[in-house]
Amino acid sequence: MPPVHAVAYEVEIRIPASHSLKDRRQVVRSLLAVTRERFHVSAAEVGGQDTWQRATLGFAVAASEARLAEATIDEKERVSHRGRAFRALIAELGGGRG
Repeated sequence: MPPVHAVAYEVEIRIPASHSLKDRRQVVRSLLAVTRERFHVSAAEVGGQDTWQRATLGFAVAASEARLAEATIDEKERVSHRGRAFRALIAELGGGRG
């Protein structure tokens, strides 16, 4: 059986425009959906479910070659919470309140 290579990535995000768990849930669900579609990774909320303005998200990818899995996660990390585009997406999904 050929080898399977898996890479996981976890990120904690702030959602400053969120004023309730409902607001936060909307942002997290949308962000996970966009990330799954854009990067073709598995994505889930893995922590912070009881806070209004923080969430911990987990991402994973499996591939037949380690370099392919790593490249996908590297691209995800490159545009993640450290980048302006990612922060702008969170703000947009949060409805711009705050």
